[in-house]
Amino acid sequence: MNLRNITKKEIKRRFGSKVLRKRDANGNFVLGINNYISLSRFLNRLNKSKIITKRKKAFNSKYDELLKDSGVLNNNLPRIKDGWLKVENSSLIFKDINKLIRAGEDILNKKLSNKNRVDDKHFIPVETIYHLNNYPEILEFGLNPNLLKIVGEYLETIPVLRYINVIESPPVDPKMSIGSQLFHKDIESKKVARVIVLIDDIDSQTGPFCFFPTSVSNKIAKHLHYGERGVHYRVSDDKAYKYAQDSDLIVAEGKRGDIFICDTSNCFHYGSRGQTKSRRVFMLSYTSTLTDHFNQMAGESRDEYRALAEMQSSQLQKMVLDDTYYC
Repeated sequence: MNLRNITKKEIKRRFGSKVLRKRDANGNFVLGINNYISLSRFLNRLNKSKIITKRKKAFNSKYDELLKDSGVLNNNLPRIKDGWLKVENSSLIFKDINKLIRAGEDILNKKLSNKNRVDDKHFIPVETIYHLNNYPEILEFGLNPNLLKIVGEYLETIPVLRYINVIESPPVDPKMSIGSQLFHKDIESKKVARVIVLIDDIDSQTGPFCFFPTSVSNKIAKHLHYGERGVHYRVSDDKAYKYAQDSDLIVAEGKRGDIFICDTSNCFHYGSRGQTKSRRVFMLSYTSTLTDHFNQMAGESRDEYRALAEMQSSQLQKMVLDDTYYC
């Protein structure tokens, strides 16, 4: 059998239920994170090899041209280094940043006033895909060429926008640190550009997003054998700080409108710890076409984003919204 012709359904039947998806009593992959990622990446590459090659070629040969065709591109844009970036002069990336923030406030105020909403203990995500008609500035931000230049150059390929959420993190018990409040790395792609736009001023009382740069995270992962079989996905502070200093931690505090970008697949991170005030942010995630999740195979951009891609005049914006598209 030609492996390249194996369908997504057939791969799931043969490999998924028995191998990749199996977890132990603690919810960890029995194979270990590293093996899970390697197998998922291999199977995804089989399904997407042509798309990956075409999009990579487009990035290498004409990314600057595609960016210029998508809008006004600023000079001297900052670069993501060691897995992260903070942009205080956010108008350099998006001139209507205040309009974007007001859209986030409006969406959250309407969402949080709905008595029928379902709460999460640590954060309340609102998918903006259902609000784009009323707030076009949200998609304009996610597709603007300045942001795509920064993100694409870091990912070294044409990025795929996986989601745009606006999030409210309510106050939590400072004595509790569970789930996403513990250090971890996301299983998403070889590199990820997680873009966080502060809707409010964020300080130590607002449960800021915190992370170690890639270089520090690699050292921690190496010593803890992170990703190997039997090693837990979440890492306690005690274990992490055996191989890191307090000064290594990047705390995403800042002013309303500031932008942070973090590679959450390579940087140990956590959020929403012990705050006494709510934290409100926009959060966008960009990856390459090749993902590390078994459930994202053979073109898994959401149908809603694909529909939006058809409405764009820019070739680059089409590719960002639809990971099966190439030119």
